[in-house]
Amino acid sequence: SFPQESLISLYRHSDVLLVTPLRDGMNLVCKEYIAARTDDEGMVVISETTGAASELGEAVIVNANDYDAIARGLKTALDMPREEKISRNKMMRRRIQRYNVEFWASEFLNALQRTVAELNRSIAQRSIDKDCYLIENSYQKAQKRVLFLDYDGTLVGFTPLPDLAKPDRDLKRLLKALVDDPRNTVVLISGRERHILDEWFQELNLHIIASHGLWIRYPGQEWTMTASVDNDWKEPIRHIMELYTDRIPGSLIEEKEYSLAWHYRQCDLDTVTAKLSEVRETLRTITESETLGVQEGHKVLEVKDMRVNKGFGALTLIQNNNYDFIFAAGDDYTDEDLFAALPEGAFTVKIGLGNTNAAYFLKSWRSMRLVLNKLAEISNLSKKISNQG
Repeated sequence: SFPQESLISLYRHSDVLLVTPLRDGMNLVCKEYIAARTDDEGMVVISETTGAASELGEAVIVNANDYDAIARGLKTALDMPREEKISRNKMMRRRIQRYNVEFWASEFLNALQRTVAELNRSIAQRSIDKDCYLIENSYQKAQKRVLFLDYDGTLVGFTPLPDLAKPDRDLKRLLKALVDDPRNTVVLISGRERHILDEWFQELNLHIIASHGLWIRYPGQEWTMTASVDNDWKEPIRHIMELYTDRIPGSLIEEKEYSLAWHYRQCDLDTVTAKLSEVRETLRTITESETLGVQEGHKVLEVKDMRVNKGFGALTLIQNNNYDFIFAAGDDYTDEDLFAALPEGAFTVKIGLGNTNAAYFLKSWRSMRLVLNKLAEISNLSKKISNQG
């Protein structure tokens, strides 16, 4: 062993630190090296089995069993441009500074508290099946209704690629039955791009809120923006996402008009579990001084302007309208803003269990379709009675 002063001197005068354990715990050596390099130069080459590899994604990561890969890693580190070294080291050093003993203790305690809170909230949630008659009675009596329906995970199941989740014939028939009731305002509210929703639902007389509330379109009208946003932030965020896409097989980037989404639905579970916290923290670090934020959905991290959300979009539509029946359904974090924004007395439904602002839960998107089919039957029956009268 070396005295601390000698060790710091060695760290500061070495061009590369090579750490290649086959099995490991935390591994503080590579973190010590980064902390000692206050000039943000030098580079770490670590094996993918190093304990700190999941936190230090900007380091050169190699397979410890492949000597050629180690050699290539060393060459990459030695040949790396100075600007790139400084950029990578700054990111790793900031992360190490945040991940101190207080951070780790707080993370453990917060995880325990979240687990307890989620359990209590799940117990408090009611299955909509038990109160379905209340919803049906309220729907039947109402003269002015609005239904906010998320798309992915709520009306259709998830697919390996986002573009494959096209609406089927039964769904379009169901939505048409709801839209044809003159007492209904049916709102498709989604994080998807407006041109995709236009293409898929152009023949239906739907109100559509796209891009998590950024765009809104009334039937027969043009799209309008609910807030003024820009895309100047995209390039550095895209670069970070591309780095992780290269490192995590199965992940992909979806570029939207005013946001970037990183999908990991097709990734190996063990790989993405080890890396997800790092990806999330890296994106949060780079967006912390902006109006941007990282919104987490079902196996997706999306960077967008946090001034805009589904709740904001919904309020834009319902203001100055005296709806006597409000219904909303969604399946992930992006729908929580919607549930929270709606007035007391609204029927809010989360697809799946978990901590939520919704009053009810359903097991799956198939269950959601059954509920909507019952509402459509009530509308059809009312129409028949009215025609007979």
